[in-house]
Amino acid sequence: SFLSVQGYYFCSALLLFFLFFGTASCYLFIRREDSLGRMLAVRGRGAVSQTLSEYGAYCVLTGLCYLTISAVLMAVSAGAGLTLPELEGAGAAGQIRVLFSMALLIPAVSALQYFLCQMVRSLVSGVLLSFCCVVGLGYLSGCFYPLSFFPPAVQEISAWLPTGLLMEYLQRILTGDSVGMLPVLLMLWVLLFVGVSVGVKKFRLAH
Repeated sequence: SFLSVQGYYFCSALLLFFLFFGTASCYLFIRREDSLGRMLAVRGRGAVSQTLSEYGAYCVLTGLCYLTISAVLMAVSAGAGLTLPELEGAGAAGQIRVLFSMALLIPAVSALQYFLCQMVRSLVSGVLLSFCCVVGLGYLSGCFYPLSFFPPAVQEISAWLPTGLLMEYLQRILTGDSVGMLPVLLMLWVLLFVGVSVGVKKFRLAH
């Protein structure tokens, strides 16, 4: 289905907001030393347990932020009578359904940002890495300009990037099109990010 200009900017703004939210949250997971992790490992909480606990906590934090943003958007829509062309006539129930379906971005964005945080030990390096990745991935995924402006090669690359998959997923949810295999591909990216994070955590605890 046709995606309106307003719908495009809504999807891109929503995705970019939570990507940059992750950049602002780097301080939660970046540590110069791993004494706490080693102490937990001695008590039976190994790399897998620590990674899943931290990632799960970050998903909860991102989810709470998403709920807040959703409530604000619905309040503004109801109070000012503003809505997207794709949601005209859908009512509150339709808006809730769309926002609930879009919540898949929570585990996907959380996994990406958590993975980036595990790659560095310095907070400054983590913020720079996250910011550069967010800007680069956002650009290649069509968050700043529609993908139709890019060469076919860039469009092919975007179709497999986690942010590109998320952008496509959000747009299809908004237009009511079938999402196909997009949720499965996104969950594969989540498993990859979390799995690599577990490996990095194991290496740091051992050294």
